[in-house]
Amino acid sequence: MRSPRFQRAAVSSAAALVLAAALAGCGSDSDSKDKGESKDSAPKVTALTKAEATTALMTVDNLGGQFEENPNADHTTKSPGCLSALDPFTDDTEAPTDAVRDFATSSNESVAITSQVQSYDSVEDAEEVVETFRTAMKDCTAIDETDAGGVSYQLTVDTDDKVTDDDVDEQINVIGYGSGADASGEVPFGFQLAAVRVGNSISIVTLAAQTEEPPGDFTELIQVVADRLEAVAEGEKPDESVVAGE
Repeated sequence: MRSPRFQRAAVSSAAALVLAAALAGCGSDSDSKDKGESKDSAPKVTALTKAEATTALMTVDNLGGQFEENPNADHTTKSPGCLSALDPFTDDTEAPTDAVRDFATSSNESVAITSQVQSYDSVEDAEEVVETFRTAMKDCTAIDETDAGGVSYQLTVDTDDKVTDDDVDEQINVIGYGSGADASGEVPFGFQLAAVRVGNSISIVTLAAQTEEPPGDFTELIQVVADRLEAVAEGEKPDESVVAGE
């Protein structure tokens, strides 16, 4: 069964992830003092190149045999309700460097994954993006609306900033689940999105699926994208042998 349009719209990148962004205030002088250094003494950083950001993306090998790349993913449909706060962080990002790769199960579109990497000219810029997203999603807990195309959404949304990898600087997690309906009928729908910041770069992974409950623990996917971004940020090559869930 092919997913109706609401699956692509609920999180317009599948994923990508997925969040829009901005951590207002994280680059303040007081924060710098807490870290034992001032802005003036902070090391100079530059945004990743397009090639580096692309290397940091999840690959089909990381997902095992049931997935294939999906070059035709729709990144133009806006997310419904308060999830529109994700759009500036994903599809409409102003990051100096942005790379995206989409995946779908080979048999149908009932499960979709998006991997996205954004890189900024400074750590403060990346922090601001994360804080903006955190603030925008703070009051997003439910969606019950019908869009202009006649697609209806009933979703419960939860957001937290629990870090699942000690090597990342920040992490935002969003879970949405419920149902969606269009002319073809109603189907269950759920998604999970995580954005992890490592220095001045952010990696986003989103999983969307036809499920009545949250799609489940996707810590393995978060670990893969975090490890790949950490490796590239350190000038190393990511481990291509890592497969989520193994």
